[in-house]
Amino acid sequence: TDRWNNILTDCSQALGGLQAALSAETAAQDCRRLIQAIEDVLKTLKVQKRSSITASAKSYLQANRQRRALETLETRLQRTMENLRTSLAIATKIELTNMRQQLNLADEKQAAIAQKLDTVGSAIEKTSDLLSVIKEASTLSEESWMALGQGIILRGLRRNSLVMNSRFEMIRDPAATTFAWILDKPDALLTKHPGLKMNFTDWLKSGSGVFHVVGKPGSGKSTLIKFLSTHEKTLSCLREWASRDHKELIVSTFFFWKLGSEEQKTMRGLLRGLLYHMIEASPDVAQLVFPQHWANLRIRRSSMNALTAAPEFSDEEVKAAFNNLLGSDTTFARYKLCLFMDGLDEFDEPETSTSSFCCQLNEWAHRQFDVKLCVSSREYPTIIDAFRDAQRFTLQKVTVSDIARLVDDTLTRNQHFQDLELREKPSVRGQSFQYSIVRKAEGVFLWVVLLLKWIEEDLATGSTSFDALQHIVDTAPKN
Repeated sequence: TDRWNNILTDCSQALGGLQAALSAETAAQDCRRLIQAIEDVLKTLKVQKRSSITASAKSYLQANRQRRALETLETRLQRTMENLRTSLAIATKIELTNMRQQLNLADEKQAAIAQKLDTVGSAIEKTSDLLSVIKEASTLSEESWMALGQGIILRGLRRNSLVMNSRFEMIRDPAATTFAWILDKPDALLTKHPGLKMNFTDWLKSGSGVFHVVGKPGSGKSTLIKFLSTHEKTLSCLREWASRDHKELIVSTFFFWKLGSEEQKTMRGLLRGLLYHMIEASPDVAQLVFPQHWANLRIRRSSMNALTAAPEFSDEEVKAAFNNLLGSDTTFARYKLCLFMDGLDEFDEPETSTSSFCCQLNEWAHRQFDVKLCVSSREYPTIIDAFRDAQRFTLQKVTVSDIARLVDDTLTRNQHFQDLELREKPSVRGQSFQYSIVRKAEGVFLWVVLLLKWIEEDLATGSTSFDALQHIVDTAPKN
């Protein structure tokens, strides 16, 4: 009986461990009943000690009948056990299939995590997405954790996600060839500005301090800074500058806007914006400038709770973080920084004068050789006095060809203007008209854009003339 009981125990354990199907459970119950029946038969075979020969003979005959019954039960038990094995095999196959499906789901989940991490800067801005990312963080690699922590710090800096880059996005991208000369033919600056110490690309590769672009309102300063800060040739020159000392490059930008929010025209907004772009470029900067917050994130990482809320950085914390960045030997053992700032004249903070603000920028640029700034402003004396003439150029002095190209491209693509040239020969009249626009523009792109819109509206009537168009140019206000 022990052998049968052991078989039943093994079957029961296998059944329980694999969560067997109903058929396996039924087969196991049949096995139990048959084994019990076999045990009952075996009990009747135990021959008691008897002195009577008749009793012994009777017991012998009874045993023969029971053995035949036992053989029948054993045959049934073997068939039932075979059914049980089959049921268990099926249950096992089902369980293994489920396990494979779970593993496949795990692989898909891991791939989804990786995809989320690739876009962590945007995913974590949505609180609903952030919670799901955080729940998965316990399985993330160190690199993935760095990306997650980076995103949380960025959310803390980005008080108002609607305004962080709004001014940058509002600035129109230049035409394909506008301003290209400053990178492709950099010595053109030197011919118009004999006081320049070096051209712009040389400054990118080996210069230091502050490179200052000045210009009239509407001359294209913001467009130029956007162009320069994002152009691959600019970044290539800066990487050459950084790699000379085997360091990494970090580029950060900020566009002041007097009509915008307080964050877009004050020192605290500038510091938040610059730090935001630096941390966005390199997660390691986050733990360098916010060591305590980073340590807290690591502590909370193990429990994975309380990670949904981004830290709220006070203005003093942001200021201290920026000072940590510029004052740390660790920073400049690894990085070189180039900061692009547009619209210094739009800086507006009651507690700080424009002159003091410019002195602060100079201090940043001269505190470390590994920090330099490219800035733009209107021709305000307080700003001009703050920076060196040797690294400054006036934009409207060097944009005549860009404006001429804009005028020519706009008018020659206009079918009404082409028709007018055919009606009023010679064609030199059209060229003279275009030149009058360039001459009166005096380097102000915005004035040209608005004037061309006015001219195209008049051309659309189909009844205008060069005299009428010239009158529009001559009477257009300069400001």
